[in-house]
Amino acid sequence: MTSKGFSLLEIMLVLAIFAGTALVVTMTLPDHHPLYARAEQMKTLMEYASSRATLAGRPLRLALTPSGYRFTILESALPLVPDATLPAWVPVESERMPMQGEFAADEEVALLTSSTEASQILFTPDGSITPFELRFSSPDAPCCTLSAGGTLPLTLTQAAQP
Repeated sequence: MTSKGFSLLEIMLVLAIFAGTALVVTMTLPDHHPLYARAEQMKTLMEYASSRATLAGRPLRLALTPSGYRFTILESALPLVPDATLPAWVPVESERMPMQGEFAADEEVALLTSSTEASQILFTPDGSITPFELRFSSPDAPCCTLSAGGTLPLTLTQAAQP
């Protein structure tokens, strides 16, 4: 007598294989720190800032404090006359991107740069960026590092988990 369909044993065996495969995939996925999303947001904002500086033809900078960040841009081009007054830095206006914000109390952000202005990153119209390393951590563990070597692309690396 021939039977049509699968036996209960065959179905259970296939389900066990699927469950085992799902377990292996789940165990190999990286466990992202909650701050990783903030680091990805900052990466996107910095890429936008670099593009904006290029399109505007004016330098743009990111100023960081322990409590937050703020993007500013020169209000006009640099003067050609040496004795002229320098233009002021004004906040960047954007309807789509949060160009200033506060860090949460449990977010620690440390900027390492070779710039004389240690708390800022400069984006120039020619596409260059102040070389930097921006470390994100919480009081209990490091999260990730966002870095640039002087131009795009920005590199986001997750810290090794203990």
